[in-house]
Amino acid sequence: MNIFESETKFARQNLPCEKYKDKLNSLEKKLHNLSHDLKDAQTEYLQDNGYVLMTIDDIDILVSEDWSFQELYSKLQQMPAPQDSKEGYALNYNVSTEDIKSFRNSEKHNKIIKMRENIIDDITDVYKEFWVEEVKPIVDSNEEAIIYMMAGLDKDINADVLSSVLDIDKSVCTNYTFDKDNIVIKK
Repeated sequence: MNIFESETKFARQNLPCEKYKDKLNSLEKKLHNLSHDLKDAQTEYLQDNGYVLMTIDDIDILVSEDWSFQELYSKLQQMPAPQDSKEGYALNYNVSTEDIKSFRNSEKHNKIIKMRENIIDDITDVYKEFWVEEVKPIVDSNEEAIIYMMAGLDKDINADVLSSVLDIDKSVCTNYTFDKDNIVIKK
């Protein structure tokens, strides 16, 4: 494992990165909000197509309107406990795959997905802008480029994105991350 402490500190102290971080934070917030919109749209769609939203012990569950109490009881016993009661619904156990597929083919779903794709493109554009304007002029190697991108933006950028933005082979961009002290490392 390689630890790039001096390169990480250099990037954080010398690269003007606040405006890029602000743009990224704003875009990521929009992306997060669209995730909630997608969940809400799915719930609304399913409720309009034969499901009822129930809340049991602060956990939202969509169940078929056609189920008897006995069927509901049986399904609830078979359902594994949700990992996080604050996020998401227990959809996969109570909603048919056909109904999920139907929602994924709906206009509302596709509209939200398109909006998400546009935001992801905007995020990539911010990475490219940071690369061209701030990082590219001062780096001497692919390794420095990767470290400065990640440390300057304080983002654990995946290898696919780094490869695309920096125009270098994906294999060169793999295994970079942050350690517990927020220093860029290569595993």
